[in-house]
Amino acid sequence: MPSSILDTRTAFSGENTRLKTDASESLNGSTGLTFFRRLVHELLESSQQDRSGLRERVSERLRSSRNPFRYIKELLFLCATSGGTEGLDTAIDVLSNFGTLINEYESQFWMAERERWEHGRSEVRHHMNDDAWYVLLRAAAASDLPKWQKISMFVHCLSDGTPSIREAAIHALGDLGGPDAVDIIRNSRSTDASLMVRQTADEVLGDLEG
Repeated sequence: MPSSILDTRTAFSGENTRLKTDASESLNGSTGLTFFRRLVHELLESSQQDRSGLRERVSERLRSSRNPFRYIKELLFLCATSGGTEGLDTAIDVLSNFGTLINEYESQFWMAERERWEHGRSEVRHHMNDDAWYVLLRAAAASDLPKWQKISMFVHCLSDGTPSIREAAIHALGDLGGPDAVDIIRNSRSTDASLMVRQTADEVLGDLEG
């Protein structure tokens, strides 16, 4: 799991990280988003018995949305800030059903994050958007995306991301498993400049190799 979340709530809404949304988001869209937020809160507060049904309802609202990127953004924010210790895992469970959509969202999210990545290769301080990447990468690993596409995504994050994002990519590669993932993780264990990332790589390799 990533380190404790800092209070950086503007990370998802600041000008430098705002994703493009459809200009047609009307009153009806706002009403739908409000209902979606309520469903996510119910999911985060639900018992184990009710979780499966609520997860499906959240997924269905996202699937039927005319502006799914906005809904994903809300899901990430709510799960990171209101979900407690299980919030990020809840978001992963939901988004793992949307492989293609995750890939498209990540591409646009990266465009908004480029400047932070370029200046944060050695940044130690945890940023809320790092939690979003943790969710997106691990959801991608569990999704139906082709394996080559997942590996390409993870390698890009290992090459250019902040230490927390590189750590998340290591976890995602561990989820994916297989010889290719093991080779990439071994390389990170040997070459990454961050001690945190190297330690994570060592731990994930231990799990994969028994």
